[in-house]
Amino acid sequence: MTSALWLVLNFVPRPGVGPRTPPKPPGSELERYFGWPAAYRADLWESDDPKIADRGEGSFRVYDPSREMSRLEHVVGMKAAVVDALFFVVVIVMTVVGSEAASRDEWRRRELVVAVGCAIALALLYLASDSVSVSL
Repeated sequence: MTSALWLVLNFVPRPGVGPRTPPKPPGSELERYFGWPAAYRADLWESDDPKIADRGEGSFRVYDPSREMSRLEHVVGMKAAVVDALFFVVVIVMTVVGSEAASRDEWRRRELVVAVGCAIALALLYLASDSVSVSL
């Protein structure tokens, strides 16, 4: 379950669709960010159609307007990808340690130290994520 959640958080884009900002002519822009806690990939798309953002509204299906747009910018950050991967590894270690302790219904000193170390590592990785995230 932990792995599935991580895959969703890192490979499903967080989109933002809206009108173009002046001085560009009327149209639509789409920003998509991939990765959590650090955004390791960012894409900027544009279209001359100002109503493209309204097409998926009111529909239950997932609408990807980038199929009707041109990509202007594509940024990938390896530092952010490493932060995301380390975050995942630490979460997995913490999950395994917690599951092992729960199965015995007892926390050993070593497990507590590992769990606290993992919590500190997660906090530090989360705090560092803003400084390594890519942006447009």
